[in-house]
Amino acid sequence: MANQSEKAVAVKPQIQNHYQQVKDLNLFAGQQTSFFAQAEWFYRFEQAIANTGEPRWFIQQPTQDQTLCFPALALPAKKGQGRQLQGMSNYYSPYFDLMAKAPYSEQQLVDFFAAFRHELKTYDTLNIVPCLADKAELWCKALRQIGFHSHIYQHSTNWYHPDIKDLDDFWAKRPSRLRHTLQRKKEKTLHSGQYSCHIFSTGSRQQLWQFLIDYHHCYRNSWKNVEPNPGFIDAIAELAWQQGKLRLGIVYHLDKPVAAQIWFSEGSTASIFKLAHDKAYTKHSVGTVLTSVLAEHVISQDKISCLDFLTGDDDYKQDWMTHKRPLYGVQSCNLTSMYGLSAALRNEFSKLKHQFFKR
Repeated sequence: MANQSEKAVAVKPQIQNHYQQVKDLNLFAGQQTSFFAQAEWFYRFEQAIANTGEPRWFIQQPTQDQTLCFPALALPAKKGQGRQLQGMSNYYSPYFDLMAKAPYSEQQLVDFFAAFRHELKTYDTLNIVPCLADKAELWCKALRQIGFHSHIYQHSTNWYHPDIKDLDDFWAKRPSRLRHTLQRKKEKTLHSGQYSCHIFSTGSRQQLWQFLIDYHHCYRNSWKNVEPNPGFIDAIAELAWQQGKLRLGIVYHLDKPVAAQIWFSEGSTASIFKLAHDKAYTKHSVGTVLTSVLAEHVISQDKISCLDFLTGDDDYKQDWMTHKRPLYGVQSCNLTSMYGLSAALRNEFSKLKHQFFKR
């Protein structure tokens, strides 16, 4: 009877072209995955950003408990590159993975790509970025089974701090220079009466949007380039707020927002997603002060044991983190196509060149 039940709910492999079609299938209720690989993250990605390509949602559900979806973008053809399929990610994506109802095995991934062998072979290259080493190897193995040659390259770096026991443990591992700087700056800012710090995690939608307005004010006055897609930031912050995972911190100077950071607290991990401060306040270290306040909040209140600075190898991150690891990209090439074979040869030549000059 169990097998009949599984067959009754199984969904044949299919490709959808719009997130709403995927959402209507209601396959990912109770999804056990990270914030950045949940269905709602990708739905909002398509709504806000997917104009860089045509959405392709590859869905397979052999049984009720084995639901997988590869959200991808079919990129516009470029001269000399052929047809490209890219995982639905960009500079906002700290990690990329399949949408999954539950953690999946290597064999499940192999079976998944085998189910879409014909459709995937219509593309010359398939690009997935960013991912950790184990996931990169897993993608390569699975795609090799359907005739793709894969090349793994380093895309970025991830700084993180695991095994945080408590606040005392966390601060004991910080450089003395950082601790002394914070002691001085907090005296001049938060203890001066002119500055205040607020962390928004619960409240009304109207309050959320006011804090987001203040966040964007800080971003516009920061050293950073113009935010390429502020609508996506708002949508993701609202999603995190709805799920109780948002920690949005703002430092004010006489009611003017001067530093802002967006963190996500999920399970045992707090992820630092976005941060900015008014460049006129750099000498006051308002960004550093805010990071310390948010770190203390998630460690003492949320009881997290890991801080994750996501992507980027900025020098200041090593003051806050203890470990770093590479983030990889995977380019898989279709050896049965001219463009795919050409890309595979270029990748192999690049690898040999790197090994030669590394000697």
